[in-house]
Amino acid sequence: MKLPFLSLGVLLAARLIFPVASAAEPRLRVIGVLGNSGVEGPALIRTESWPGSRRGADYGGVILDPAGTLWFQSGKALLRTSLDGRLLATVHFGPECAGVAGRGFARLGSRLYFIGATSSKEFRPAALFALDTATLEEPRAVWNFADLLPPKGRIVLAGETGKEERLLLAYSRPPADKEPGPTLFVVGWLHPGEGRFEPIVQWEGSGADLAVHGVALNPENGHFYVGGSFGRYVSGSTWAANRMEIIEFSPEGKELRRRDALPLPAIPSRFRGSVNFAGGAVWDAAGYGFTGRLKPEDLEPDPGITTSWDHSLDNVSQFVGIREQAGLPATDENRRLDPLLIALRPYSSLYYAVYDGERKTLALQTRIGSLPEVSALALSPEGWVSVGTHPMLQLWWKWEDGAASPPRFGSVNVRALSGGRFRDNQLSVLAEKSPYRRPDQPAVLSTVILWPTPGRSGSSRPAHEMPPLEKIGGYAVDDARPRPRAWISGSGGQASLWRSPMNAKPWAPTGQWEPVEVEGGSLSDPGEIVVFSDGHVAIAEPGAVVWLRQEDEKLVWVRRITGWGKGETFGKTLRLAGGPGNTLLIADAERHHVLAWSPSSDAPLARFGHSDTPGDALDALHTPGAIAASDNRVIVYDSGNQRILKLVLVAP
Repeated sequence: MKLPFLSLGVLLAARLIFPVASAAEPRLRVIGVLGNSGVEGPALIRTESWPGSRRGADYGGVILDPAGTLWFQSGKALLRTSLDGRLLATVHFGPECAGVAGRGFARLGSRLYFIGATSSKEFRPAALFALDTATLEEPRAVWNFADLLPPKGRIVLAGETGKEERLLLAYSRPPADKEPGPTLFVVGWLHPGEGRFEPIVQWEGSGADLAVHGVALNPENGHFYVGGSFGRYVSGSTWAANRMEIIEFSPEGKELRRRDALPLPAIPSRFRGSVNFAGGAVWDAAGYGFTGRLKPEDLEPDPGITTSWDHSLDNVSQFVGIREQAGLPATDENRRLDPLLIALRPYSSLYYAVYDGERKTLALQTRIGSLPEVSALALSPEGWVSVGTHPMLQLWWKWEDGAASPPRFGSVNVRALSGGRFRDNQLSVLAEKSPYRRPDQPAVLSTVILWPTPGRSGSSRPAHEMPPLEKIGGYAVDDARPRPRAWISGSGGQASLWRSPMNAKPWAPTGQWEPVEVEGGSLSDPGEIVVFSDGHVAIAEPGAVVWLRQEDEKLVWVRRITGWGKGETFGKTLRLAGGPGNTLLIADAERHHVLAWSPSSDAPLARFGHSDTPGDALDALHTPGAIAASDNRVIVYDSGNQRILKLVLVAP
């Protein structure tokens, strides 16, 4: 590709941005991946949501099979990956399985077991399914319990014993709707080859919202642990409702001890007795990134809470001990450093982690999975990568992290919807703030997201004053002037562009929004906006980019570009970011490429991706979405491949 004729000033500017020995064209070069452990090609992890990923707070699980590969769920399929997170196989569910509808996977030999739903319309636990990891045939129902449990019943599954072909299950059966009566709790062995359930122990509890939340088996002595809200008897006719407990039983079903779940870490989060046995200990998890560890012999904290406010660990569905699954004997050394697998429900992902018994710390080592939903990206000059993703979560990496690196941390109950601007430890963005916003706050807020600093966890602060627009298009901060200003584009209001002065702390608009008129033209359905230090403003429209110029307090129309050269046009969906030296970066979803453009050029300065041809190699894109840049660093969400590509804008 040859660049069109450029003025001397533009050429000099280009050489300052892209210093080279000759007048070569700049180019966009890929240097890595974030958020997808499969990296590229057939090894890419691709996950999808399913009813259980949104309705069940902890549906899902993970196992390590005899071949040393991992299995976890993705929509209506199970994924098999290598230990370093590369996809090996995808096994789709047949018509009788609507998805994973229970907490935890289990394994007997080469067979994987999980609790599933049989109907997408009425998505609830209905049957135990089995998958042979050796033959990779679609999972089959081996035990149907739909008639055993009412719609609000709950059933949980424990791991294998390693001795017999049986599984440990626990279920809670509440009374029928609007009928008085106790909740029945049952724990027993299921013999899947025979379809026979053998109860070990059962009891009743009274109160509201009673349920079993977890069951765990100690393979060393056969003791098992059941967690949940059991309606603990107090005296007379009094039962303690909504009290979370963990009970230890002998193999014969004798109650040995019980204790309250770990103390309430944060409202509205709580430990619920969602127990697993992993790494020689009993584990539990709560929302807001809390995990807890108990000694199996007496259920005393060891050390108790192991992680807190680590929102990259929200919604844990299962802890698995690699030593136990691999059949390795316990030694002092592997008890000190126990490798674990931690499955997460929201993004169908999992972590390889190590618990250090001496330091009493849990360290995440590898993230296996992908990024199926990304609403916005931001990149700081220091290399912080901020990712708005589902469900209401902001994940943070550093530029130097790899494809399988775990996030450095996460911010919960907020999700950025636009690019933003950094200042100190603050990121000013448009965000979706839910579910705890006030009734008078709009769904889209001008929000400040703060990331953790020593001694303080990350948080977000809403600045809910917004201009009167029916549809928000984009957000930008112009901090090249002495008093920075925020800009918002959109439609359905008095004007398509609004601006407001910025506060320094919090780094957010003051809310004194004023409409901005455009002289010489009008905007149609404006989207993302970029404000450059030289006074230019770029705004995305469907299939076009509009260039404006600031003159004092006015905006003057410069031009509207829909394409270049002979027959080259923009696709309909464009996302924008500002690059070095007033370079505009355009992610074109329909044409599967990223373009670098300058305000004075009539054609792209650089291009990445194979135009009109989606691909999954490292040099290709499939429906690019959100994009952000800082200096010559660029990040783009490759939505069709569920990954973030790291690019640099350089000369060959």
